[in-house]
Amino acid sequence: KIKTDPDAGLHTLRHTFLTEAGEYTDAFTLQYIAGHDTIKTTMRYVHPRAESVSRAFGRINRKKKPAQSA
Repeated sequence: KIKTDPDAGLHTLRHTFLTEAGEYTDAFTLQYIAGHDTIKTTMRYVHPRAESVSRAFGRINRKKKPAQSA
């Protein structure tokens, strides 16, 4: 019989939830939701996806482009 740690499932769930929620909100809001005392603890749970990073840079680049005149 394989022994499993019941807390391991909860730990994985927290990682998954905070990573997913990180797609829609900032790190400090995630910290509050998770009940962490420090942002450092929260950051151990959040794993940004490559697509999310690309989208963020795309938004930054769009904001930096000057408006084209007609």
